[in-house]
Amino acid sequence: MKHINILSTKNLNKQFTKNCFTKKYATSGFAILLFTAIAQTNVQADNKFYPGASCVETNDTTSEIIYDSFARARNTASGSNTVVCPAVKDASAIDDAHVSVLDNHPNGRVSCIVQTRDRTGNIGEWTITRQSSLSGTGNYNFNWFNGLDDLNYNPSDGYHFVRCSLPGSFGGARSGVNSYGINE
Repeated sequence: MKHINILSTKNLNKQFTKNCFTKKYATSGFAILLFTAIAQTNVQADNKFYPGASCVETNDTTSEIIYDSFARARNTASGSNTVVCPAVKDASAIDDAHVSVLDNHPNGRVSCIVQTRDRTGNIGEWTITRQSSLSGTGNYNFNWFNGLDDLNYNPSDGYHFVRCSLPGSFGGARSGVNSYGINE
């Protein structure tokens, strides 16, 4: 009788080991499928969003762009200023781009353009300019979409950026860039 129990225990151990390997491979297979699904999703959409604080002022000897506690860029000057906002290019041409701005000048306007350049900065393409209204103030969302705008330039090693012209402050109210995003 003792001999039968030993055989039964051996058989149980074999069955247990077989089940563990089967579950191990099933779990590994599931992990591979999950990773593949995530990787394919990332290939389809490579969205990157940046705070306005990533933007830097251009062509000015004195810094008049400030960054508030919400990481937004604001123009403190009485006159207009231009900011350049870099974006990582790591996949392909731009599929679409988005810029959120605040226009606090009732008689001025915020205008932005999206550009892609090669690594020397000399060759590139850009989109049409988007602008806020001349009549009134508020937040604006500018959008560019492939097919509607010229966003298909894709140098093998280059960069993307947004360039915005910001009107001067008006009665202490400042205009600026809230955030921007690029989807490759």
